[in-house]
Amino acid sequence: AAVRQVMVGGALHTVDDLTKPFATPAAPNTPALVRTALQPKHEHDDRFWWHEPEHAKIYCCT
Repeated sequence: AAVRQVMVGGALHTVDDLTKPFATPAAPNTPALVRTALQPKHEHDDRFWWHEPEHAKIYCCT
């Protein structure tokens, strides 16, 4: 998109104004916000036996 200006809440912003905070890279020792995704707790349900982890590789996605 060829954006030149953006109006937000009655204030006019240029592309340079909007990209200025991202001009300098973050420090290399800045920790990542998310390192790993949390795995949901597995709830056993006899009605859906094929959803169990031990059956996932056998019946699906091989």
